Amino acid sequence: MQVPEVFVSYAWGGESERFVNKLYAFLKAENFDVLLDKIDLGYKGNIKSFMQQLGQGRAIVVVISDKYLKSANCMFEMVEIAKHNNFSERIFPIIFPDANMYNPNARTAYIIYWENEVKKLNESMKNVENMALIAEIQQELVEYNEILNAVSKITSILKNTNSLTPEMHEHENFKSLLEAVSLVLPKKKNEDAGESRQVEKDEPTTDPVNRKYKLANIQKLLLNTFSDTDLNSFCMIYFEEVYQTFADGQSKQQKVLKLLDYCKRFMKFEYLLFHLEEENSAQFSAFQSYW
Repeated sequence: MQVPEVFVSYAWGGESERFVNKLYAFLKAENFDVLLDKIDLGYKGNIKSFMQQLGQGRAIVVVISDKYLKSANCMFEMVEIAKHNNFSERIFPIIFPDANMYNPNARTAYIIYWENEVKKLNESMKNVENMALIAEIQQELVEYNEILNAVSKITSILKNTNSLTPEMHEHENFKSLLEAVSLVLPKKKNEDAGESRQVEKDEPTTDPVNRKYKLANIQKLLLNTFSDTDLNSFCMIYFEEVYQTFADGQSKQQKVLKLLDYCKRFMKFEYLLFHLEEENSAQFSAFQSYW
């Protein structure tokens, strides 16, 4: 896997994931390469290797919540980041209010939480007579202890970082974050056949009245342009309402049909075709015409 420019570390679910979906769309729209676990890890991907790769990233947006600070996977990612040089320079934290970094009692509570997690795992392991049977769990205990030892330092660094609130980032369309990341990783330039685009077409909003679209050709274009993962990413950026209806186990064909149905109901075929041509002009030409 090619090392992407920007990694995002966050806890799944709730407001944190909603925020990350919007952040991901903005970063992609600004032509950053973004690595997000639910998009890039893939079915049966190695979670530990993914987290270690994230830890080596040159720019990592870390979306901190109470759930994040109590998640073994999230905190393992944070420890992996901290193991490498220039920790403070490589992380771009965004802190939700429920992770109260500015209160020493709240930060102490996270230390106590991980002390208890270590104790509970230790107690469970004592009930196993043959320690050879739990070698992998012993490794997890090592990782829990690494988290415990790092919590105080990491939360203190976060406390002293002016991270802005999620609402502030959304209100300014992530302007401050994008500027900060750009200082570390200049964004890619849009290119078409190796040359910078000189003319940008206006993005359409709705379809022309009475235009009849060739759905079979558009369907073929979608199926041949995208892998399942790339289709998820495309819809997350341009058709969030459709992306939100995708479920585990759905095939790429089913997702394409949902997208086509949405475009038909809301007159979005021109908008779809505009972005499909941007995505892959060669494929776009191969399946014309579309109306």
